[in-house]
Amino acid sequence: MPRLRSHVDDIERGAIVRRIRIDRNLKIKELGKLVGVSYQQIQKYETGENELSITSMKKIAAALEVDACCICGCCDE
Repeated sequence: MPRLRSHVDDIERGAIVRRIRIDRNLKIKELGKLVGVSYQQIQKYETGENELSITSMKKIAAALEVDACCICGCCDE
């Protein structure tokens, strides 16, 4: 499965996911259900403990109703 760059990037991306999730008034459990993973997995993505694959990032972005670029920072949006 394709991966993104470094652990520091994982922490930054996780913080972005968390901020958007909170802005959308979603609990970790709710996001996990939308994405099809456990709340523990979402928690690990948000803390940067687990690396966020491109596929997972796209699923999370879709669940949060944002463009994947908002999470990965690959575009200047």
